[in-house]
Amino acid sequence: MPTITKIAQQKKKKDRYSIFLDGDYAFSVEEDVLVRHALTKGKELSKKDIDEITEKDDYQRAYLMAIQFLSYRMRSADEMHAYLQKKEVNPDWIEQIMISLTEDKYLDDQRFAEMFVRDRIHQTSKGPQVINRELSAKGVNKEDRERALEQFEEGQQKEHAFHWLQKERRKTSKDSLKQREDKLRVKMLQKGYPNAIVTAVFQENPPIVDAEKEQDIFIKQADKLHQKHQKKLSGFDLKMKVKTALYQKGFSSEMIDEYIDNIES
Repeated sequence: MPTITKIAQQKKKKDRYSIFLDGDYAFSVEEDVLVRHALTKGKELSKKDIDEITEKDDYQRAYLMAIQFLSYRMRSADEMHAYLQKKEVNPDWIEQIMISLTEDKYLDDQRFAEMFVRDRIHQTSKGPQVINRELSAKGVNKEDRERALEQFEEGQQKEHAFHWLQKERRKTSKDSLKQREDKLRVKMLQKGYPNAIVTAVFQENPPIVDAEKEQDIFIKQADKLHQKHQKKLSGFDLKMKVKTALYQKGFSSEMIDEYIDNIES
């Protein structure tokens, strides 16, 4: 039977060892496999031994690849399974690796969900409904999602939504105040906040009305509409067209009526 004549630590991968049989390189193994199979200089190996050792090493490499994938951040069980499939790991090994990772507490969807929600709360302005959908997309079951989202309490949701609203209101806009607020309400819903939270935040924090700014925006919009439609319309038809468009943009009836009255018939 072939005999191990040399065992050399690899230069680039310090945790792997090259095995030489009868003076020639034969295969390499992880340090853990080396120790487990008591591979030492002078030991004889049958073909069956070599096949078993290399198979164990392939499995160990796949397991360590999974550990490496977890080193960047915690993963859901579904993410890990998809990753191992993408890396074309032996399907039988995937199941065993998943079991081992779970037993070793590397995979824990409940803990993953809790950390995921905590991260989203502190790092983003997303609401609970969007976070819930993100967790679902990562394969976390409903029970684990709901339990993790309990930490995002109603008061904290309102606080986050309000801070986001304040930031958005400071941005410049060419829309009327009403249209801006309507758009922000829709955006807040799209960010995943429940309708009850959105309604409460807007009711408890009405916008500051800048009459001069609103008038300036109105005049620019009205003049633009007038110039656009007067090319094809005139008289009553022109006034009604401009008036309807300004109503749709959310401007007050007083501002609109005053402007329309000054349009020449």
